[in-house]
Amino acid sequence: MKQTLVLAITSTALMSLGMSFVMSLWISWIHTGFTPGFTARWLDTFVLAWPAAALTSCLLMPVVKRLSMGIAESLARAPQARTDGL
Repeated sequence: MKQTLVLAITSTALMSLGMSFVMSLWISWIHTGFTPGFTARWLDTFVLAWPAAALTSCLLMPVVKRLSMGIAESLARAPQARTDGL
């Protein structure tokens, strides 16, 4: 149980870190371009984005897991396409 909780928290933190890093960089570049002061503006944006992304990930993860399991189970039950040319 404890290992599962640590894994969930760690994976959520790392995923939100990575997504915030890339998305804040992307959006900052789209809005301002690589102009003087870009790095400072981007880091400010990243620092604000990461906590929001982490909280959102924590709140959405149970829903995403249920949806993913439902889709995977549905695909597993679906009839397989025939490949014998008939």
